[in-house]
Amino acid sequence: MSQPTPLTLAAAAPSPKQDEELRRKLLELKKAGLTFGDVLHVFGQALESSPYGRAAHKHFNNEGELEFDDVTVVSEGGDPGAYVMCWRWIGDELLDEDAAAA
Repeated sequence: MSQPTPLTLAAAAPSPKQDEELRRKLLELKKAGLTFGDVLHVFGQALESSPYGRAAHKHFNNEGELEFDDVTVVSEGGDPGAYVMCWRWIGDELLDEDAAAA
């Protein structure tokens, strides 16, 4: 039996039991040192290799405000366009009083 491709894996949603098992394995990997950056290198792509990534960086990157990693996740959908993962800085001055006191 051949191994499923990423496309077939994405098309088949895991059962709740499988989903819980995947979470457990990820938590074990996190405890062993897995970082979010490591995961980006598995699910992401080089920003410059994506036309959407290049456009996002060109038109929206603003150092210290809205930034794109060199490797990021680009999610193309059925509509013309894509979501491009980025980082948005939120300063403490934007927190409401309850969150600021925590």
